[in-house]
Amino acid sequence: MEQTKFSFTRKTITIASLSAILITSLILAIVSFAIRRLPDDKNDNSDMSTIMNNSVETSKNHIENSSIENVNENANVSDVFAESTLSSDNSVENSTNESNVDEEISHGWIINEYGYTYVYNGCGFEQFNFKTSALERYINSFDNLVNVLPEQTRIFNITVPVSSTFASIPREIYTNDNFYNQSQSAFVSTVASKNNKKIIDIPIVSLLQEHYDNDEYLFFKTDKNWTSLAAYYAYRAFCENAEFDSYSIENYVKRDMGDYLGSFYHATKLSSMYESPDSLVCYSTLPTVKTSLTVYDGELVYSDYALCNNKVSLYSGYNVFLGRSAARYEINTTSKGGSVLIIGDTSAHPIVPFLATHYSKIDIIDPRKFDKPLNEFLSEREYDDCITMCYSTNAISGEYIPAFNNFIGDNNNE
Repeated sequence: MEQTKFSFTRKTITIASLSAILITSLILAIVSFAIRRLPDDKNDNSDMSTIMNNSVETSKNHIENSSIENVNENANVSDVFAESTLSSDNSVENSTNESNVDEEISHGWIINEYGYTYVYNGCGFEQFNFKTSALERYINSFDNLVNVLPEQTRIFNITVPVSSTFASIPREIYTNDNFYNQSQSAFVSTVASKNNKKIIDIPIVSLLQEHYDNDEYLFFKTDKNWTSLAAYYAYRAFCENAEFDSYSIENYVKRDMGDYLGSFYHATKLSSMYESPDSLVCYSTLPTVKTSLTVYDGELVYSDYALCNNKVSLYSGYNVFLGRSAARYEINTTSKGGSVLIIGDTSAHPIVPFLATHYSKIDIIDPRKFDKPLNEFLSEREYDDCITMCYSTNAISGEYIPAFNNFIGDNNNE
């Protein structure tokens, strides 16, 4: 009986072991599939949830479902620029603890409370992938704007690329991780070629690429935003198109604001980011130019913020520009210039100190937060120039362009 009992026990253990292996394999397969699968399109805000959800329009928006002028609609992997680095099979769910991710993981998608975040070599990235309808919607929005603004107002557009267009990630890695990106340079060129003739498009992708190749600090590792230095190069390109004389960066007051951990870190809690934070540097406007800033956030009004050099914590560093996220900013300067209306997302914030040397009045509106139509806003104001600015990821996904069109009243045009 002892031998029989032992034999039965071994058989039971063997069956149980096989069952456990099968169940474990099934679970791993499900997890791997979930990580590789991109989430459906979601509304994007300036809030963290928007930033993270925009980071990953994955295989559901693969390049074969998109088309763009000068880009093969059926492009294969070798035709697509992409960057990545946390093997999708090794991606992990985010927890609320600091520095909680296994450092052996170096690339891939990380599931977290904000959605999905792609990480490569300790840096976060947004994926740029779109459909033809998104491109057309973006271009059509400028037609709507032209119909609303006075004829004499000059209109400039700056589509700001995100860092994924510049990063060098091995083909094997990004294909394994399903991190595909279309050409942002081609996207910008297509917009410029098809845009309303009144729109002065300012392409900056190649310009930034040149400086990026020189190892200049243009994008944060832990945040989706670009740096003050990158915004300066866009400012110079703007001045060239606006027929302004730009100032050398040495003329502006450079301020080192210390370390910064941005939206990608908040989403992933990667210890590699925590241990190697971004360096936050800003440039104030010319010392000879005095400025005043009023911030309108719903019913609240703030007048104690500056264009730059606002006090921030390790986790709120981007608010060094303009003090806080809000619907509208009103700036008056002692410059002997005209007036400009800037309609944009957070990409516009670091360029303002440079523009303050050329305009005596600057109004900035984030259409996702502003609750009045442009017609009503313009009934009491006039502008010499209008600048539209948004990140390329906002140009093709989420709620930014719908909010933009709602703001300019595309349904109310006669």
